Amino acid sequence: MRDRNRGGWKIWLEKEKEEGSLHRKAGNALNAELQCATTLGNFGLNAQIQTVQSLKFGFIGVARRLNEVVVKTRGWYWKVHGSEYKRWKVADLPKFCGWDVLLRLIEECENTPYYRNSRLIKLSEAEKEALRRKLIARDKALIATAFETGGRIQEVLLLRKENFEVLDDRLVVRDMLVVKRWEKVGEKIEIWQGEGPPKDTKLWHWSHKYEAWIRRKFITRPKMDRRNVLEIPRFEPLTPYIVEWLEQLPDGSWMFPSYGKNENKPITTTRAYQIIRQVGLRCGVSDICCHWFR
Repeated sequence: MRDRNRGGWKIWLEKEKEEGSLHRKAGNALNAELQCATTLGNFGLNAQIQTVQSLKFGFIGVARRLNEVVVKTRGWYWKVHGSEYKRWKVADLPKFCGWDVLLRLIEECENTPYYRNSRLIKLSEAEKEALRRKLIARDKALIATAFETGGRIQEVLLLRKENFEVLDDRLVVRDMLVVKRWEKVGEKIEIWQGEGPPKDTKLWHWSHKYEAWIRRKFITRPKMDRRNVLEIPRFEPLTPYIVEWLEQLPDGSWMFPSYGKNENKPITTTRAYQIIRQVGLRCGVSDICCHWFR
């Protein structure tokens, strides 16, 4: 879905046109019905044509033709396309890629074309080059920090300069946030309004208190915890890129500030993905993403 939303819809459409795909099967079946309805329409049965045409462009109508009703609720994509993916076990995951691959990714940041052909930025050539060197150093530190801390990309982007302490033999990271935790603050009871009992008995259950089929929806909010103190040895190959970037940052700054519209905020997760993805593709690492470094 991410590739589809980022402009990869053409590739997604080509896959959907392949033989055996869900939408291809549904489209073939409905096209056959449409041809039959057109033939019947010559005898005055125009009502059936409109019905079949509405089914052709209806998602639930397509699913019903495959004897499967899929409602676009949370998780609907995996119900339809789950068989197209492979579930990995921890033991089957690829091993450490090696320092040479990580160093190659960092060195490739030098080839990022920041402000090379831009005529809209009202800066002198010297100012453009200074800003370009700063952005390249930031990208190098982003890759190094994502690997050395092992954090989720949102946790990495929320780091500040004061979270780091540079010592002679190690780099200490304190108070790094953990964002993938939630706490329950309440719940909401939803009563079934349909005719007869619901089909999905995993979500709905009978309540003697309400004398109806109900389901509970929990109201949650992010719970910000802190990681334990993390120590990164100075002798590791990626540590110098983090230390070099820390020396350039002013006190109180975000670790990875945005030098675009708002310099008082860190770069977004989308921008971090674009940086890492572009560098990885230029190095031939096709499966790279922000979570790849974990």
